[in-house]
Amino acid sequence: MSTGEARKTMVVDCLLSPPQLLVLDEAFDGLDSQSRDDLREVLLRTLDADGGRRTGALALIAHHPDDLVPPPTHALLLGQGEGRTGFLGGEWREMAATVGAYFDSQRLASSVRPPRPRLRRGAVAAEAAAEAAAATIVDFREVTVQYATNKVFDRLCWRVREREKWVVLGGNGSGKSTMIELITGDNLQGFRQDLWLFGRKKGSGESIWDIKKQLGVLSTEFHMDYIDYADPSINRNAASGGGVTNWEVVLSGFFDSVGLRGCAVTPSHEQEARRLVERLGLQDLISHPPPRGCTAASASASASASA
Repeated sequence: MSTGEARKTMVVDCLLSPPQLLVLDEAFDGLDSQSRDDLREVLLRTLDADGGRRTGALALIAHHPDDLVPPPTHALLLGQGEGRTGFLGGEWREMAATVGAYFDSQRLASSVRPPRPRLRRGAVAAEAAAEAAAATIVDFREVTVQYATNKVFDRLCWRVREREKWVVLGGNGSGKSTMIELITGDNLQGFRQDLWLFGRKKGSGESIWDIKKQLGVLSTEFHMDYIDYADPSINRNAASGGGVTNWEVVLSGFFDSVGLRGCAVTPSHEQEARRLVERLGLQDLISHPPPRGCTAASASASASASA
């Protein structure tokens, strides 16, 4: 399976148990033109479904204006000011010019100004009421991250609420990956900060799995994890042929796992996975679609696509 196909399959993985927060970390990196177009179409069909009335939130890490899919509602620009530890953030209509200038400085684009949909007067009022009632999903309250003398963040304030779509920008080393690690729990400094996730202060007794079950994360690192998982020279439990089927990748979305080792896949899991695959028009990514009711084990034996 190509890199582009793997990325699209992982989108399905993330959406099988619809996350409250979906993180897309450079999701378009390394893709050819056709694969980029295909992934944009999948994201638009999925994340802007039902007129944009998704209850979850999106954090999109991007370096290219064409990768701002779906169009953001907010933006956070890291690496600002003296020492590159500052930040700028706000609604997209306020940040679009600043983001455009950032892309100009990076020689990636001249400007990024996605059109905002026109709403009828009643729809505007309903939209404003929905935004006011939206729950806060991520809340960074003057978060500072420092390694020895290297300060990554200096009192970063950032709040993500339901239905918002944020784009996070900044040069190499500005802290984009660190920010994701603080959310996922992979950076231990998050437990010493005033950082709130899903209405609960980080480090107040929750487990890392309490957090991750509410997250969907798609990144190059995740793709590489699957490659390592399938490589017998790295993972002693990998199949001798070095293959992980795309059907297994999809089903692993139910278990927050890489692969299905030790996971109890039920017919209802398979039914829901097939439903979402068909809804997104990705049936071609299952090399040999297992018959309805087929077990994961037989699916693994019948499909030979390598992740």
